[in-house]
Amino acid sequence: MKQKKIEVLVTRSHDQAIELDQRTTYANNKDADLFVSIHANYAANKSAHGIETFCFNNNLLKKNRSTLSQEELQTIRLHSLMRERDSKKLADTVHHMIINSLQKDYPIKDRRVKNAVSQVLMGSHMPSILIEVGFISNPKEAMRLQNKRYQDILVGAICNGICSFIQKSS
Repeated sequence: MKQKKIEVLVTRSHDQAIELDQRTTYANNKDADLFVSIHANYAANKSAHGIETFCFNNNLLKKNRSTLSQEELQTIRLHSLMRERDSKKLADTVHHMIINSLQKDYPIKDRRVKNAVSQVLMGSHMPSILIEVGFISNPKEAMRLQNKRYQDILVGAICNGICSFIQKSS
């Protein structure tokens, strides 16, 4: 990302536990433009496999009563809809780039882009996505995730997807 002159902030540089709300607070405090959370998936079923990307959708929340004025609610709704739209575009672009890049050399199950309610998607003020890069509970995918070449293709695809999203949004 340095070659593209894009500043990347990371919430952790080694294996340490950082609460999800601390990650989004960090991104919000740094006034980040995008939030990309990369995870390894897990399932009790060891045959579960594939890559999926999540983005937030306001329709997943039930409407509650609010003490805010209609004008305040409208402002929040407009910002939220713009963030949701951009998050969906980011998710689609990055996920497509990951699948296309990896499928050249690896049989990958495309688990698609999905909507979800999670701390990293709701807690950030900017467009945000959560990428599940494979299942560590699946022996084949766990080995793949440890493979340097696979990691390089995966990271390159994520970077290219982000750059493509930024270019389209400019």
